[in-house]
Amino acid sequence: MRQSIIRDPSVLRDCISRPDFVKMFGPPTPGPKGKRQNVFGHDDALKVAPKLEGVDKTHKDIDLLKLRSIAVVKK
Repeated sequence: MRQSIIRDPSVLRDCISRPDFVKMFGPPTPGPKGKRQNVFGHDDALKVAPKLEGVDKTHKDIDLLKLRSIAVVKK
């Protein structure tokens, strides 16, 4: 998944930014800087950048790359 995000993050970003998705799951915007949060503000993101070549803490898509998993569930 991370390699796909590195190649083309727009696919995932477009999906999680669509109005229907945002209506069901909320906007993809994490909380304030400095907190360990994922793209939706939850605290299950990695603490540091994943150990992949070319990925460091300043990567432009680090919020997506630090996700431990990606799952969408509607009850």
